[in-house]
Amino acid sequence: MNRFTRATFLIIAVAAASLTAIPARADLIFTRQDNSYANTALGIIQGASAPVSPLISNMGGNAGQGIYPFVNADGKFRTAVTLYTSNGTDVINIYNPGEQSAWATQSAWKAPLYEAVTTLHNTRTMVAMGGSLYATAYDIPIVSKISTGGDVYKQSKKYEYTHLNDKYNGHGEALVAYNNSLYAIFTGVNDPWDLTNGDYRLNELVKLDADLNFVASADMTGKNLDGFTPGSYCVKGNTLYVATLGGVQQFGEKWNPGSCIEAVNLDTMAVSQLVSADAVNKTDPTFKHMFDAVLCVGDKIYIQAAKWTSKDDYTAGYDIRIYETTAEKLKKGDIGVLLKKFVGSYGYRLGLVHDEKTGYLWAGVGYSLWRYDGSSWTEYGSNALSGNIAAYVAINPAGAIDPIAPTPTPSGGESSGGGGCSATGFGLFSFLTIVPLLKYGRKSQKG
Repeated sequence: MNRFTRATFLIIAVAAASLTAIPARADLIFTRQDNSYANTALGIIQGASAPVSPLISNMGGNAGQGIYPFVNADGKFRTAVTLYTSNGTDVINIYNPGEQSAWATQSAWKAPLYEAVTTLHNTRTMVAMGGSLYATAYDIPIVSKISTGGDVYKQSKKYEYTHLNDKYNGHGEALVAYNNSLYAIFTGVNDPWDLTNGDYRLNELVKLDADLNFVASADMTGKNLDGFTPGSYCVKGNTLYVATLGGVQQFGEKWNPGSCIEAVNLDTMAVSQLVSADAVNKTDPTFKHMFDAVLCVGDKIYIQAAKWTSKDDYTAGYDIRIYETTAEKLKKGDIGVLLKKFVGSYGYRLGLVHDEKTGYLWAGVGYSLWRYDGSSWTEYGSNALSGNIAAYVAINPAGAIDPIAPTPTPSGGESSGGGGCSATGFGLFSFLTIVPLLKYGRKSQKG
């Protein structure tokens, strides 16, 4: 080997070693607000770095947001941010942030490509299938089909859900795509604000084809699913796992024994209850919690359960637990080992998100985000995010990445601003109780 070849080989070897030493990087995108649900902004956490916020400020959607990465009909990676307006259809902005390396800069998110045209009110989730986006919403229980070709996003069809029992108001809560079909979960409720007399009916699972034609339906075993909570349901293989709250949420020492985790075989629509809060309480009398999230990660399943500890209704205070189990254990009603218990005086946020690149488990707890790396926990509190946590999702891009965003061409309506300065501090809710959240209708407490 001559001197040049040897030197070249060494350079390549060192470069390769350097690349393998770089940890996998993925991003957690979040929205946050102030104590009065105003000044909504977008932020980002890249790997284990400090949060950067705002990327976009004064976004609107003060009662709640959602963030949904997807690949459109042209194979392009895009991100939808839904903004609930309380009084009308949601603003749904579609972004092309370009190369992931630039996502922590405001210029990557300076303006949306398009504002989707839909009839969605209080969007719960969006999923991509066959080149279209599909969504369901809480206020008006529909499933919407949205075209995505050419970066034009318009509702082309919708399925309208109706209850057989007029006593209850229907609400869309969950939507998954599996084997070229859609599976939506709808709740039914009568006066959820009345903690004594309010009532939920059993959730209903509805199967639709790609054109939103009804295929089949089945009653589930649980009541009151909060689809706004990240990780409130997950799919592993052909099994859909769902965490349900068991009815109207309670405070103090009151609780819902019927809160449960159930499983659906998506091939057969067979529903089975795996574990209830009542069953767990029989082995652990301190468990008077509601199952709010169930997350499938490899051969593990993570479960989050919450209890609102204040003795005064609709005031803050929580006891939130996270468990680790497996599918086999859960089939036997075993929720596994308690990973961590969180107790706080303020906050409402719940949920679990997994980042498949870094292996991080992210948990919404009160006003904070917590990151679990498999051995230790790190808190991103209210000073870190520069506001109160709202939506959050781990984004690992798929499809083609456009290096430079096209010239923005919003279709009208409220556009997102890029004002404000970039910050790397901490921020979540530091005073707000759960009362305003309930009244705004985002239903993090009511589902």
